Amino acid sequence: MVAWWVLSQPQPTTKSPSPPPTRGLFYGWWILALCFAFQLFSSGVFFSIFSAILKPLAETLGVTRAEVAFAPSLQLLLGLGLGIWIGDQVSKRSARWMTVAGLSAAIVGLIALSRVNSLIGLYLIYGVLFAFGSMAVEISSNALLTNWFVRRRGLVIGILAASMATAGGVAGPVMVRLMDKFGWELACLCLTIPFLLLVPLAARLLVDRPEDRNVLPDGEPPAFGTQAPASGDDWTFGAALRQKQLWVLVITFSCIVPGTLTGYMITYPYMTDLGFSDTAASAVFPALAISAGVSGPMFGHFGDRFSVRRLFLTSIILQALGIFGILHAGELHEFLIAATVFGLGAGTVGVLEKLTIGVSFGRRSFGRVLGLFNLLVAPATAFSPPLINAIFDWTGSYRLGFWLVLSTYGLALVSLTFLRVPGQHRSES
Repeated sequence: MVAWWVLSQPQPTTKSPSPPPTRGLFYGWWILALCFAFQLFSSGVFFSIFSAILKPLAETLGVTRAEVAFAPSLQLLLGLGLGIWIGDQVSKRSARWMTVAGLSAAIVGLIALSRVNSLIGLYLIYGVLFAFGSMAVEISSNALLTNWFVRRRGLVIGILAASMATAGGVAGPVMVRLMDKFGWELACLCLTIPFLLLVPLAARLLVDRPEDRNVLPDGEPPAFGTQAPASGDDWTFGAALRQKQLWVLVITFSCIVPGTLTGYMITYPYMTDLGFSDTAASAVFPALAISAGVSGPMFGHFGDRFSVRRLFLTSIILQALGIFGILHAGELHEFLIAATVFGLGAGTVGVLEKLTIGVSFGRRSFGRVLGLFNLLVAPATAFSPPLINAIFDWTGSYRLGFWLVLSTYGLALVSLTFLRVPGQHRSES
């Protein structure tokens, strides 16, 4: 509640003079380290543990898997709607305090999840607390890094994306082991511990912009007596909506994301349905995490130097090959190989999306445009998981769902031909 009150207060438009930056490590790297930790734990809670608790939640609440699977879809749908307000507040006010609010929402949500006893209660937890928390941390973290870096933006956003991939590999197995030892309810309470440490770190150490420490993005010192450079145009929602570039990116991403979410969320229950034990199937989490964790920074680094459109093409092909491999796998090692190939492609999607938005719309409006973009892709993001699980309820198998998302990759390839990314680091630098 304190964070909500702080966010409601007008932020000062001028700041008192800061002391000259001390020699040593550029503070932007500390911002990256903090955002990595915030995204690691929040992604683990808001997304990665769900595949582990899907079955026990359905059994505890006495409902179908499709009904339970609608909870994270509701989280994504409402969170993407909240992203409009969150992104606007981050652009106008403070990414720092929005991060504090998002991490606090994770604590409250986990406590509530440990005591949930109805489907409506589950929907409220995911649709309100987790929806706000996930969007607040994601938009704020990416906005902070976009503010602090220009020349190395792709690299640092790729490193941040690796935190989400790492969460996918770590949170699932950790949750499975905690559930085996304590039950899923107490396991949720155990996950609140790191957030109790992260909230004060965010409040104390985050700095919104490098100019607040008398440096420029990438650590360049400002010349004496000069102003900081412009950080891009101030895009309104209406002006951004009139840009063809935004709509092409929305369509392309909407065709990619069903397969990305299916690979991450459905592979584990698909393997257990085939007869693999929970422990054996959970080996897919680190396979996805390691490959996605490697590809995010690597593709981000390439995105600072080479064609983003070609990198999108590579990402789509790798994901499609991975899904095809999962469909035809029979042994554990075959699933792990297919998951690794899939992860190499899936780990790049968010990196390339945010890099394109940053280059196209600049630092000043990044949070606002990212929030708008998230809302526009909400249908594809929110309804893909329940659709795949509904197909499972109808057919008793996930195979038809996997084939369906393979077809959407073909549509993404068509849309990709219209994507044009402007020259890197335009006037914002």
